[in-house]
Amino acid sequence: MGRRRDFDGSIVAVTGGGSGLGAAYARRFAQAGAKLALLDVDLARAESLRDELERAGTACLALRCDVREESAC
Repeated sequence: MGRRRDFDGSIVAVTGGGSGLGAAYARRFAQAGAKLALLDVDLARAESLRDELERAGTACLALRCDVREESAC
């Protein structure tokens, strides 16, 4: 298994953070101490995960963003 890194105090932006692999990565970064920005085209999903992570003590925000289109972010 790979080395675990400490992200305590780091800010991590996770694209696709509302579901699937993005949500899994977000949870891992949260466990490692990171503050998170969840970027997703589906704001409701990003907000749902934000709420979950905040209840667990992670500083987190959710933003609607489509990284395929710069003007949408």
